[in-house]
Amino acid sequence: MKDGLHPRQVEAFDAVVQTGSFTEAARLLKITQPAVTRLVRSLEETMGFKLLERGAGGARPTRDGALFHRHVEQYLLAFRQLSLVAERIRSGQEGALQVAAIPALATTIVPRAVARFQKTHPGALVRIIDGASHEVAEYVGTGVCELGFATAIAQHPNVTCHALPRVRTVAIVPKGHPLAARAEIRPADLHGQTLVAFRTGTAAREQLDAVLKAARAKPRLVLETSLASVAAACAASGVGIAVLDALTAEAVKGEGAVVLPCTSGADAAYALLVPKHRALSAAARTFATEAAAVMGGKLKLR
Repeated sequence: MKDGLHPRQVEAFDAVVQTGSFTEAARLLKITQPAVTRLVRSLEETMGFKLLERGAGGARPTRDGALFHRHVEQYLLAFRQLSLVAERIRSGQEGALQVAAIPALATTIVPRAVARFQKTHPGALVRIIDGASHEVAEYVGTGVCELGFATAIAQHPNVTCHALPRVRTVAIVPKGHPLAARAEIRPADLHGQTLVAFRTGTAAREQLDAVLKAARAKPRLVLETSLASVAAACAASGVGIAVLDALTAEAVKGEGAVVLPCTSGADAAYALLVPKHRALSAAARTFATEAAAVMGGKLKLR
């Protein structure tokens, strides 16, 4: 590879991949279309292989371009995190406890842990950053956050994962629904029922699909979302049945929904993420301990 790789080249390539168009990429980056073309062409010359191919349907990455783009996404995420670091330094909040969490935990376990933490650290500032599991791992691995709460599949070379107590799976059933009178919901009961679920490709969705397939149950999917809280709210509004973790379900108990045990066996597995090569601060250790206690467990941290 030739020397001379520049961030603007990478941003231009990513913008074209995201929009599928050189024109839309130019609009997104607020530059001219010829400028985008030049940046991508110079990046291809630097890399030594073709990144994009144009067709009637727009621009799309080549095989090599798609492989390269996976790493581009990680690079841009880390690059954009620099603004968070700069803001932290600029605002004089270097001492704040930075915690990253997926939305399902940022709205359930983390707030309760903060309340417990404040009793022993009344003057401490806790800053919560939400994101997907791979983003949470990146935040902790790059030092932006000291602690992370994510699904158990989250990985990063600079992160150590500690398993948190598993959370049982429940079914959120709209009040008045024929299944609302059941003592529990089995996967087979969902056959033919309207279902609210996580979007395709997520670990939770794959797990649910496997359970339904084993039970030969074919529900009617009416809504997909990436947020557990949205799925719970939709179920409570009568859109359909949602199979979620018990923590999220607590927020909609009595609000148009019945929360019932679900015998899916697909309990939610979460993890605490900590830096692998840096010792935790006393505040972070306390916060992690409180979070585990909220979930009914204990942690053994180095």
